[in-house]
Amino acid sequence: MLRSIFSFFCLILIINASLAQKLVIHPKKGEIHFSSKTIIKDQQAFETAINQKRDKLVEALFSTFNGMYDSAIVDSAFLIKVKSEMKDEPFKVEDFDYHQVYLDTLIKSYITNADTLIGDSTIINVSQSTFVTQSKKDVSKTFTSPEDFAFSKNKDVSIQEFRNERRVINGYNCFKVIYKFKVDFSDVEEIDGVDILGILGVDQVNTTEFWVTEKIQSLFHPICRDKEILEKYYPLEITQETSFFKGMMMSYTTKSISLKN
Repeated sequence: MLRSIFSFFCLILIINASLAQKLVIHPKKGEIHFSSKTIIKDQQAFETAINQKRDKLVEALFSTFNGMYDSAIVDSAFLIKVKSEMKDEPFKVEDFDYHQVYLDTLIKSYITNADTLIGDSTIINVSQSTFVTQSKKDVSKTFTSPEDFAFSKNKDVSIQEFRNERRVINGYNCFKVIYKFKVDFSDVEEIDGVDILGILGVDQVNTTEFWVTEKIQSLFHPICRDKEILEKYYPLEITQETSFFKGMMMSYTTKSISLKN
């Protein structure tokens, strides 16, 4: 009799362990915290890209000004002065911490730098897919009307899965996904006939490497806003490279996670 009872409890434990492994979290409680790291892989390529973008931006703005002001006011000397001042301005690289706190049907999203709140917080309504902005000075107040939560607008998207490449991140067994895309700027209007985005060359292929889990399902993420990714996986590590800033990459890693149903 005792042996039968013991066997029964062993069976229950095995079933519970099996169910726990298969449990998928649709977060309603807990927090996830990412930290960012800016990596300059090629300093010379990065500085060249920055200077080229600055030059092209000034020239594009200069073309716009020429249509608005007398050329005697906005002349080549002015253009040279602006270019010089922009080149002397260093490109500031900072690392941040990204937080999301789940409060049932609401998510509080905010960014810190050295434990100091940067900007205002965002309160996302999960069921309505809307958000409001919460005042930095008075966290009991919001000062915007609900707006639709905006996901990334991309085109020419391709997703490659590498399920054989595995990595355990904060207790989650993750695999690699490569996401390639172009940012869709079709809604961005020209400024006085000047295609600034075209001049800057932003319509190029970007690549993001995700390490993802399928054990968490949420369309809202501290870093990723790519709906094509979030409908399938939940990234716990992200590495982004963009042709816009050659020689630079951004890395986002999970610092802590305590999400629960």
